[in-house]
Amino acid sequence: MIKNNLKNLMEIWRILIAMMSNDVQVPLFRMKIRCPDCESWMVGVNGTKKSGKRRVEGFICKNPECLKERYERDLKKARQFIIRTSHEFQEMIRDNLKDLYKDLLKKGAKNKTIANKYSVSPSEISVLKTDVEMAIEKHRKLDSLVKVSQPDKAIAMDETFLEIEGKKVYIILAVGYTTRKVLGVKGSFTRKEQDMREVFDEAERNTRNLI
Repeated sequence: MIKNNLKNLMEIWRILIAMMSNDVQVPLFRMKIRCPDCESWMVGVNGTKKSGKRRVEGFICKNPECLKERYERDLKKARQFIIRTSHEFQEMIRDNLKDLYKDLLKKGAKNKTIANKYSVSPSEISVLKTDVEMAIEKHRKLDSLVKVSQPDKAIAMDETFLEIEGKKVYIILAVGYTTRKVLGVKGSFTRKEQDMREVFDEAERNTRNLI
């Protein structure tokens, strides 16, 4: 019976929607749903779950090996989860979102080119770009992510945020005072000192002088 059920399984994909700080909704990524424990795509839809003040789509892992491992740990039920606790969601926030914002900040990068890369529309990329530029509006000479060391001896830290699946994601930026270039960027679920430190350290690696 288990084998027959597995034969009928198909990959489940969902589109992540970002709620911008100005309340505009922007589709971000098309994401494959994977179990947060075993990372398998062998999952099924599992009703809805309460998340904060709303109900969201739930999923359940159907990988027999995952269930077997849970039994060995005295966990009698298959792994249940929602999009924002899935393996793929964590990966996308850490890697894809950072890459997206790097692309948005590259000098001369065309909205259409970025849109094609991430399978979204140029108008949606324009909304994202406007949002991040507003977050660092005081640095009006915003240029590009650096490829060579810069002469800055001081930086300014700025941030904007998105809300994805009801969870805030902060985009932390470090901008050089002299060059007005973005020297460091990170997407994070928190605004802790550690997050700021990582962006600061990245910025310092991109300068010729200690900051």
